Amino acid sequence: KSHYEDIYGVSCELVAVAPGRVNLIGEHIDYSGFDVLPMAIDRVSCVAIGFRTDDEVHVANIEPAFPSWRGSGSAAYSVSSCEIPWVRFVLAGRRGAGMVSEGALRRGANVMVGGNVPQGAGLSSSSSLVCASVLAHVALADGSDSFSLDHAKRGELAVAAARCERLVGTEGGG
Repeated sequence: KSHYEDIYGVSCELVAVAPGRVNLIGEHIDYSGFDVLPMAIDRVSCVAIGFRTDDEVHVANIEPAFPSWRGSGSAAYSVSSCEIPWVRFVLAGRRGAGMVSEGALRRGANVMVGGNVPQGAGLSSSSSLVCASVLAHVALADGSDSFSLDHAKRGELAVAAARCERLVGTEGGG
């Protein structure tokens, strides 16, 4: 939260967290619709978020090695045209949120990303980031926290996250 305040000058409205995972059984078949046995791990992706008064989306990372990004209008919804690879996962989550919550895309947002899921280690870091982004955008738009979502909406969010992650070019299964 302090990184968010340092960058945006205000407090975030909420923080969504999604764990990384390992597939105990069924590695690389989840995105084909087959059953797997995933297990959450103690590494997470975190997305702090707050509304903006305009239609812009600003995305920053607590790690300085990851460049920030700003976009508005169609740029804030176009995953493939974003020139910064890691931001595509955040935008994919925003797009997924729009699939289940009409309000998720109506306003701009300030987004701060952090976490400790190692990239490229087979721990679903991309899925974790997309899921945290979906949860953050939906919770912000709906005025709720991720724990108050009903079971049906959680299922919709999982399907949306898996679909939108594919827009980035990964096949993680959500």
